[in-house]
Amino acid sequence: MCVVGGLNPFETLGQPAPGWYTWLLGNKLYACLMVFFIGNAIETQLVSTGAFEVLSTYYSSAILHMLYRIFRYRWTACQSGPR
Repeated sequence: MCVVGGLNPFETLGQPAPGWYTWLLGNKLYACLMVFFIGNAIETQLVSTGAFEVLSTYYSSAILHMLYRIFRYRWTACQSGPR
């Protein structure tokens, strides 16, 4: 966000901006694309290990159960008519 906005957090700290950060500010589009692609590569490697399947399966079933309870409550409220 600092790169896209052109902000320099090093000024706030009272430090000169490092060379790599100055390069990022000068090449915003390239820098953002590289962060995006490298982030996706890391995500792909982490997901391919299978370590996150248990966590996502748990949350998927918990979310489905919660949605079932909400819709069941609303369906019974619709069937019983106005209060």
